[in-house]
This record gives sequence, C-alpha cells and structure tokens, in this order.
Amino acid sequence: MKNAIYYFSIVALTIFTLSCKKESQKLGNVNESLADTLNYFRYQEQTLINDLKTTSGTITLFGNKNVGTPDTLMFVFRNFNLNADAENVDVRSVQDLSTPTSNFVSLGNLKGKSGNFLYKKVNSIDLYSAGYLLLFNSNTNEKYGHVQWSF
Repeated sequence: MKNAIYYFSIVALTIFTLSCKKESQKLGNVNESLADTLNYFRYQEQTLINDLKTTSGTITLFGNKNVGTPDTLMFVFRNFNLNADAENVDVRSVQDLSTPTSNFVSLGNLKGKSGNFLYKKVNSIDLYSAGYLLLFNSNTNEKYGHVQWSF
C-alpha cells in the first residue's frame, strides 16, 4: 500500500510540474509579444483609423518611468488586423498626415498582418510634435491606417 501511495505521489507531482512548465512557456510567449509594462507608464490608447486599407485594433503608447535610463517609448499593437499585404509597410511617427515622407521617425517594418506585437524606440520622437502613428507603404506612397495622439 505504501508503494502505491509513493508511486501515485510521484506521478501526480510529475504531471503537476509538467503542466506548470507548459503554462510558464505560454506566459513567456505572451510577454514577448505584448510587453512587460512594469517599468512603463501608459500615455494613452487609440483605435486605428482606416486610410486606404481596412485596419483594426488598438495601439497603446507607453513611456519608460525608470529615472537615469534613456527615455524609451513603447508602442503596443493589440488585436491588430490589416486587410492588405503587409510587405513594404513602414510604421512611422509623423507630424502631419499630409506629408508622410518628411519629418518622420521610422519604428521599422510592420511585423505582421495581424496579431499582438510591439515596437520600442529610444530618444528619437518628440511626442508633442509627432501627432500621428502611421502605417505607410513606402513603395506605393499609400497611407494604410493611422492613430492620432491627443496631448
């Protein structure tokens, strides 16, 4: 009887350990795609507005609150969807939607047509003069969608 209890305990502990490991791996994937906002404060969240293409989702803007570290902005895309080819689409912080090819800071290429992802940018965007985040196709000079920040 003691052997049966011992083996049952070992099997139960093993199953519990393996299930915790899988859950931990899942949580790790979420943290990689959405960000740990522990050291950031939230500026605001805006819903994407369609331009030439249909876009949906929200973009949340976070700022770094660690004193003594470089100012970092984090742009978190949640439930993002683009009804177009995502190739050659640049994510830009712009001052004016009518001039998307001047006075902009590129955050990089769009990371996908759908999903949750983030961009981090250090010390290069003046939020008060850059009023928009724009999805811009640099090959065709088309605006796909944008958000407008309100400061």
